[in-house]
Amino acid sequence: MDCSYYVKQVLKVLPPIYYTLLQQSSGKTTALAEDYYEFFSGLPTEFSGTQFWIRVEHIKDVRPGDIIACKYKDQDGPTTGHVMVAYTRAVQSRCSDKDQHWLYVSDSARSGHADDTRNSAGRYAKTFQYTAYEGGGGEPSGAGIGKMWFNTGKKPSYRWKSCSGTQHADFLIAIGRPMQPVRLK
Repeated sequence: MDCSYYVKQVLKVLPPIYYTLLQQSSGKTTALAEDYYEFFSGLPTEFSGTQFWIRVEHIKDVRPGDIIACKYKDQDGPTTGHVMVAYTRAVQSRCSDKDQHWLYVSDSARSGHADDTRNSAGRYAKTFQYTAYEGGGGEPSGAGIGKMWFNTGKKPSYRWKSCSGTQHADFLIAIGRPMQPVRLK
């Protein structure tokens, strides 16, 4: 299961309109990471009381349940980026990059993150006991919860497994938050 299909399944806990709006903007049966990015990047940042989604501007403001979409700048092939669900709030990183924050994300990927349930590690491993699939390079893959590092400052980037690991900056990021519109009488 790829990341976009995984997030589609997670969004099924919400009324269908939340995914339908996203899907309609993409014109596809299953929106891809780039579609999440395009949809979220066009959203307002303030909640008016009537919309179903808002855009979160900075990773430090992420809440559990927010959707983080990374769109690759130079895609060659079927992979358009990565999309995941925030599992925790973001925490300021203690690494040298002062704009960097870490958080646990829930996603589906070919390899896990730091403290990842796919590796039977991390703070959520005992809660979610399962056997992961063997992915590329023999690493556990599939759905899981793990720790990632993000920078949404002047130079957006993410780090897959550690605060000092490879810095991926070849993408654009947009974060969406599902909202509950106020019912007007």
